Amino acid sequence: MTRKIFRKCLFTGLLFVMGLLQPVSVSAQNTGLYSNKLDTLSFGERFAIKTNAFDWLILTPNIGFEFDLANRNWSKWTIGVYGRYNPNTRHPRVTYNVYDLKELRAELRKYWRTPKYVAYYVGLYGSYDDYQVKFSRNGYKGKGWMGGVSLGVAKRLYAYRNGSNVDFELGLNLGAMYTKDQKFRRDTDADQYIYEPEKDWHVIPMVNDLSMSFIYRFGPGIKDRYRKREVVDDAYRRRVNERQLAHERAERERQIRHDSIQAAKAEAKVLKEQQKKEAEATKAQLKAEKEAAKAQMKAEKEAQKAEAKRLKANKDYIERDEGRESVKLTKEEKKAQKAAEKEAKKAAKEAQKGANASEKERAKAQLKANKEAAKAAKAAEKEAAKEAKAAEKEAAKEAKAAAKRNR
Repeated sequence: MTRKIFRKCLFTGLLFVMGLLQPVSVSAQNTGLYSNKLDTLSFGERFAIKTNAFDWLILTPNIGFEFDLANRNWSKWTIGVYGRYNPNTRHPRVTYNVYDLKELRAELRKYWRTPKYVAYYVGLYGSYDDYQVKFSRNGYKGKGWMGGVSLGVAKRLYAYRNGSNVDFELGLNLGAMYTKDQKFRRDTDADQYIYEPEKDWHVIPMVNDLSMSFIYRFGPGIKDRYRKREVVDDAYRRRVNERQLAHERAERERQIRHDSIQAAKAEAKVLKEQQKKEAEATKAQLKAEKEAAKAQMKAEKEAQKAEAKRLKANKDYIERDEGRESVKLTKEEKKAQKAAEKEAKKAAKEAQKGANASEKERAKAQLKANKEAAKAAKAAEKEAAKEAKAAEKEAAKEAKAAAKRNR
């Protein structure tokens, strides 16, 4: 049994060592050419061969292949197949521990690389398993399908002069198995395994694999794969920068239009307030002029009334006789004339007072309107200057951020 296991491990190990051998022809011109090219991967350079050291530690021969889905070193998607096989072995007696496994797994991955040449990956996998495992009193034998997610990290170990590389990977596969199995136990007296009836299909959550793998890549390793596209593609970087600058320019133009609209609205508001004040001043002036005209008309009516009284008194004086009656009428006439003159003087004074008051009210209203208009214009100018300053500050901040990104 030990000899068969040794031969099996030796054969699989030789396959892996053959993949690590350098090609016979080595070109010095290829050294270091994988740091700034866009299309660095030929069809053969997209392949990688891998083996899991952890499975070898538990005496399970294994091998896997990985293939990049695109031929550019900024492509991040790969597909892989992986197989491990620990077949049934013959023993002189039934053993307490049993570990027989056949598995074929397919996996889709996406990588992210850091500036320190470390790549992280996450993926989806599916596998078919045929197993017989026993490490305790009871064991299980069955077959099933497994699926789940894989995640891990990879880092370059060694680089060859021809561009090939050896990477190391740590990973974990988590998922669930849809399986049909049966429980068994060891009967030492009969020297055989006793199997219980087979259990129907059911789901078991489990860890599928712990990966400590060595990967031989026939092209660039982790250091020159799975990079950001703008790092290796100058045309793409220029397009990205132009798109970013166009976006920032459009944003600045939009901000300028917005500030212009706000300034125009503020100016229109100030103009509207000024027009409103002027209309109120004009209205007050018209009211004062109307009051003055009314007072003047009243004074003229009073003067006409006094003149009529005076004419009537003169007429009465002519028609009456001389004597005491005449003297009496003369006194009344003088009295009436004096009263008429007094009324006329009072009416003229009222008219002058009304005219002065209307002129004063009009000047006061005009002065108030001018003060309000000047105050509103000053406030609008202050607001427009504040908004323009804020827009300039925002544009400077965006230009600084764009310059920082370009660096």
